[in-house]
Amino acid sequence: MKRRIGFWGWGILRRRIRRWGRRKLVKPGKYKHYRNKLYRVVGIAFDRDTLEEFIIYAQLYETAKHKKGTLWIRPKREFESFVNINGKKIKRFKFLEA
Repeated sequence: MKRRIGFWGWGILRRRIRRWGRRKLVKPGKYKHYRNKLYRVVGIAFDRDTLEEFIIYAQLYETAKHKKGTLWIRPKREFESFVNINGKKIKRFKFLEA
């Protein structure tokens, strides 16, 4: 009996694996959000159905609603995106240190 991997054929799966090999990696470490809050990237995750890449990061500060170390996820394309502040394009998250 043949086993199937999800709903994809082997060709689609091979193309996705090749694309993953060429993807730009987000370095684990400390990042500064454009609103001056600090976060630590702890890993990546994939959406089960679409295989979209997500960044998992922990906040390094405490608020009334969330404790220090609370984990968040954000799509990789959004994590690496730029925001427009007073007419200047700046990175949403800036890498500080490993």
